[in-house]
Amino acid sequence: MNSTRHAGFTLIELMIVVVIIGIIAAFGYPNYTRYVTEARRADGQIALTRTAALQEKFFTECNFYASNFQPPPPPAFVAPVCVGGVGTGLLGTLSTSEGGNYVIRIVTNATGTAFTLTAIPQGVQATNDTDCASLTLDNIGTKGQTGPVTPRCWRN
Repeated sequence: MNSTRHAGFTLIELMIVVVIIGIIAAFGYPNYTRYVTEARRADGQIALTRTAALQEKFFTECNFYASNFQPPPPPAFVAPVCVGGVGTGLLGTLSTSEGGNYVIRIVTNATGTAFTLTAIPQGVQATNDTDCASLTLDNIGTKGQTGPVTPRCWRN
């Protein structure tokens, strides 16, 4: 008897591998997208805390909080623009987060002694982040968000 041995995989073996990969992907992809969304959320948090720090610096120099953004002139930041008084201050920074996932909005009170910053998600972040739509931070450090109240929005 002459027996020949064939090398290779059977179709059943290949299909089992494909099914296993499909199961792993079905569980892994949602976790991956959640982690990416949380990483983009950190971009908004960083932008809010950075802008709040710039607001405090502006307040020490002008005695009121800035109500508007202004891109910094090249090559570096110059003195804050206090001319015109309350409601006219220009912060001297961009209104978008570094990653471009959030746009920051400033709301000041009538006397310029308090502010609330809001990070509004843009693009894919606006679509994917249903838990923490917009993030907020005010002049006394109160952190908040729109959407369901969850501790995941502001992790320490």
